[in-house]
Amino acid sequence: MSQSADQIKIGTADVISDVLDKCRLWQLRAILIIFLTKIPTAFFMAAIIYSAPVPQRVRVYCREGSEGNVTTILHPAVADVNDQEFELSLCDTYKDVKEHAWMYFGHYLFQMPWMEPTNETNAEETVLPCDIFDFKSGNPVTSYDVVCSRGALVVLTQGMHLVGILLSGVVARYSMKIMSPKTVLRLAMLLQISCGLIAGVVESLIVHLVFRALAAIGCAAAFTAGFVIVSDITTGKWQKGSQIFFDLFWSIGIVILSFITQYEARWTQLYMIISPPTFVILILTIWVPESPRWLLQRGHIDEVKEILLNASNFISSTAVIPVTLKAQLQLQANSIVNCKPASWFELWRTSTMEQIRIFCIHVAFACFTIMYFGMVLNMPNYGRHFLSYNALLIAASEVIGCFIGYVLATTCSVKFFSSGLINLLGAGIALQMWHWRDVESEFYRDGTLLYFCLVLKASVSCSFGVLVSCSTDLVTQRKKQILMFSCLLCGRIWLLNAPVMVSIGNFYGEFLSLTLFSITGIIGGLAMILVQMTLNVKTN
Repeated sequence: MSQSADQIKIGTADVISDVLDKCRLWQLRAILIIFLTKIPTAFFMAAIIYSAPVPQRVRVYCREGSEGNVTTILHPAVADVNDQEFELSLCDTYKDVKEHAWMYFGHYLFQMPWMEPTNETNAEETVLPCDIFDFKSGNPVTSYDVVCSRGALVVLTQGMHLVGILLSGVVARYSMKIMSPKTVLRLAMLLQISCGLIAGVVESLIVHLVFRALAAIGCAAAFTAGFVIVSDITTGKWQKGSQIFFDLFWSIGIVILSFITQYEARWTQLYMIISPPTFVILILTIWVPESPRWLLQRGHIDEVKEILLNASNFISSTAVIPVTLKAQLQLQANSIVNCKPASWFELWRTSTMEQIRIFCIHVAFACFTIMYFGMVLNMPNYGRHFLSYNALLIAASEVIGCFIGYVLATTCSVKFFSSGLINLLGAGIALQMWHWRDVESEFYRDGTLLYFCLVLKASVSCSFGVLVSCSTDLVTQRKKQILMFSCLLCGRIWLLNAPVMVSIGNFYGEFLSLTLFSITGIIGGLAMILVQMTLNVKTN
């Protein structure tokens, strides 16, 4: 490209942005590659949803003790004499199961209906829980018997993944003090691949949980480092758009996983499938640049200059490199070094009104983080028979929510109030499920519950996008980094409650989980409205 000192004057506040903003295709290539890091995170977090056994879909057999033979027929709890259909208990068997199996199944004197024994005095002696399971067909996880009374292990394994995501924020932050974001990105991918493969083959549940957490650290640290790079090479609408649509690839990963599990959902094989593809992303990072501001802060002027030259020479670039580029980069490096980031305590040393605003931002982050990821984990409660269908619809609702959030973030002057109001509306519509539950008897079986979730998912995607892309605009330059770190950490701490909220639906009714998410959405929406109110007070 030709060089001209008239294009960018010495003393420009941000020469990096002045050059890179004219290299859109170069930016787009790097952004799309980094976006791909979200897909493995979705794979690992949602794998247990698809791989945990579903009694309605597979035949589960109960064994009579560790040395006993497999009981191939369980007693029916209820028999319908009209359609000959049975409701079977897959978690319990009966002490006299063999006698009844011979008498009622295959005996010529069999007559309907047969009812469950009702003798309360002998109930404990009559019904025996299954301790050991044999999986003779279907495609369930067989390693840890994650069924019946051990169903809580689903919550445990999801919780360990979320612990890894929480720790990854701290790991990534302090790793990037000594290593560049691109280096952290690559090392995190290698950690995810290696630990993911090990987690799939180990026989011990404890070891599996440890490596699952380590794989989660790799997944989350990768997209955290990628987020830093994206934020460094973009500004304005491109920056807000990339931050909002970053999480869109989470839903894409859920959809891809739903297709994968149609063909393979066994524990070990599934981990063997979802871990290696990260190698492809690792190779593609060749075309991801180092973070120019990270390099500039450490005085690597020549490396930053090389990045800008490569970007300006890329296809369709209209950037013009000034003759005084190195001098301008030196000036910008000095300004970055002189602008020392604020500490966490400094974040709160401000006026009362701004303290309330920062607190509300943290509350909103906590609420929307729980909802954003937790509602995906809650998919089985919308109908286990429709997991792939649920994934597609949830992804579509998230796309709609992200686009609405982008429009608000880039064009609306009262974006926090508007997004908060949308979230209140979505939560209100979702709570209407209690009314329709009484009206429609086939409500849950037909998967209608999902449609109420879709409205709430779109609203939370909208609000979360506005929050992530616009929160740092409310504080000074020194406080931007610590505010984002503090909010993300707060959100990830509260995210640990998401599996518990989902499990409540499993044990106490599928409506309860969505109700809890709706109440959380109301709290988050009110927090967003309070943020806007504090801004209006400041303006007035």
